[in-house]
Amino acid sequence: MQIDVEALRTLTTVLDHGSITKAAQVLHVSRSAASWRIKRLEEHVGQQLLIRDGRDLRPTRATRLVLDDARSLVETHDRIVRGLDGADLTGSVTIAGDSDTDVATLTRVLGSCRRVHRGVDIDLSIEQAPRIRAAVAEGRVDIGLFEGTDEDLLPTDRVLATDDLVWVTGFCCPHDEGVIPLVSFGSECFYRDLGEPLLAAAGIDYRVALSVPSSAGVTDAVADGLGVALLRRRWLTDRLTIWEPGNHLPPLPQIHHLVRAADDGSELVRHLVDAISDAMRDHGRSPASAA
Repeated sequence: MQIDVEALRTLTTVLDHGSITKAAQVLHVSRSAASWRIKRLEEHVGQQLLIRDGRDLRPTRATRLVLDDARSLVETHDRIVRGLDGADLTGSVTIAGDSDTDVATLTRVLGSCRRVHRGVDIDLSIEQAPRIRAAVAEGRVDIGLFEGTDEDLLPTDRVLATDDLVWVTGFCCPHDEGVIPLVSFGSECFYRDLGEPLLAAAGIDYRVALSVPSSAGVTDAVADGLGVALLRRRWLTDRLTIWEPGNHLPPLPQIHHLVRAADDGSELVRHLVDAISDAMRDHGRSPASAA
């Protein structure tokens, strides 16, 4: 039995993105072409490889057993092709992501690059958005993944996802009177810079009651009644509700999660920006909200 590498590439890309439509966009083929590759592969091996689960596709047991080998085969194929055409990349690149970054997807992309291009060295760190923005501007970081508003966007930025910001509180504590306890992500919290002026403009007294650098800590603190916080709408759970004080709060801006490269980006940087954008754009990410 001989299996087509492009069919395996399509299969792994579908599983990475959860749908044939998104996989087709990443692979720059039509949806029908991507669907045809999967169908032909299933016919070739004589068994089903994907199961539809609501709006997403997930692997069958047989696919799970061979998925790692399929990825390795595709990467080996690509490494051979690059070696033969002299397109092997070399050099060092520094990448910083905020805590909203889907680290699992990012490391998969970086690991794939590292396996294909053995001459590449990659440094990765997780920082707060203001630090990343400054580091990219100053050339200390080659690629940054962080949140920003419309005003922060540059023409060269790649937008991965866009969401609404909302004020949230726990169902147990409405926090509708007195000094409002605010839960933030720390002293350099991007959301504090957005939210505190709005609270002041609405005449709402507040104090920073808790500062934690993780979304799990912020979400748990709010759900347990320790205060209110700014979060992206998609982080709402059955333990949280929208906070609506009697004072009218000014509207909140939309938030974009974006990729930004240094101005003097090398061929390696451009390659990684493309790969990261393709893998992470509109891709559902596990809750790890940022600031």
